[in-house]
Amino acid sequence: MTTVWTDGRAYYPLHAQPYTPAHHFARGRSDPGFRTKPWPAAALAARGKEAGFGCRAVVADCALSVSDDWYLALRDAGLAYVVALKPHGGTWAPAGQPHTPIDCLLA
Repeated sequence: MTTVWTDGRAYYPLHAQPYTPAHHFARGRSDPGFRTKPWPAAALAARGKEAGFGCRAVVADCALSVSDDWYLALRDAGLAYVVALKPHGGTWAPAGQPHTPIDCLLA
């Protein structure tokens, strides 16, 4: 997992942290050292903020979109976020509002 800062023209890597899947731990998911991906991801985002890097929003792929823990950790750190939704999950909006990214561009 990584954090990256950008000014819109260039990207700068800030922090990296390897993720270790549960099967590498002696007790699997119940091992005290195991963490699901949302925990280190939120910690990396908070670490960037603590280091003084400005941030309009944390951006993540759909792997984190199903984690309430990730959303709560970002909220607790005072970080806004933009996250992709899993393809099978639809979005809901009032009838007259945009429902897709293309609709947003056309609005």
